[in-house]
Amino acid sequence: MFERIMFPTDGSEYAARSEDIVMEMAKKFGSTVVAVNIIDDKLIYPFEVLEDEGKSILSHVSERGQNEDVKVEEVLIVGSPTHDMEKIVKKQKQI
Repeated sequence: MFERIMFPTDGSEYAARSEDIVMEMAKKFGSTVVAVNIIDDKLIYPFEVLEDEGKSILSHVSERGQNEDVKVEEVLIVGSPTHDMEKIVKKQKQI
């Protein structure tokens, strides 16, 4: 039914709750989870710190997918979390 399920995550408690539902759905429908983290280009933290944090968040989702036999693809981009869905779709087509 659902070939891919996009899962935007910031690693928060709310995202963790959503992750439970996403994994359940992916197992039920045999879907691939596309885990997305966006490094907000407006933040003042050093890029390397934000990049490492984003990679860590996505890695956690991938590890959980492996443990639950769910395929996970990771997408990490720099941009605006509220305006860059087009970037996410383009990046996903490259995978």
